[in-house]
Amino acid sequence: MKFNFRMQKVLEHRKVQENLAKTDFQVAQSRLNEEVEKLQNMIDQKKKARVKSFELETGVDVPNSLRNGILEESSRFQKLQDVRIGKQREIIAEWEKEVESKREVLKTKAIEYKILEKVKDKKKQQFIDEANKKEQNENDEISILRFASRNKK
Repeated sequence: MKFNFRMQKVLEHRKVQENLAKTDFQVAQSRLNEEVEKLQNMIDQKKKARVKSFELETGVDVPNSLRNGILEESSRFQKLQDVRIGKQREIIAEWEKEVESKREVLKTKAIEYKILEKVKDKKKQQFIDEANKKEQNENDEISILRFASRNKK
């Protein structure tokens, strides 16, 4: 006799849902990582501009008329970069919320699957215990019949 879990289709469906939630979470996490990387690139560009400005201020090999224009351009770039960095941080905050919501969905789906899987394991163990008990009863019955038939002789 074979164990047959009546809710196997439901268990499989919940596993599919868990896998889909896992995929959604991974996509959102990947997108968040991309946005964080963009922010880091923006910060690095701003730092490089600041270093170049400092080098230009302390350097003597560039004429003053050119130096002032370059410094002004660098200053505008840094201010614009601050605005971009602020917007990027807002985007990252939104993606962090999205990732957190996907994590909660994944957690819920995983719990739903685990609950049903535990139910299946308990039912299987019950089935095995009942089969063992039935087999033991049959063996006892056979032993009693053999004993009785030997004593009649």
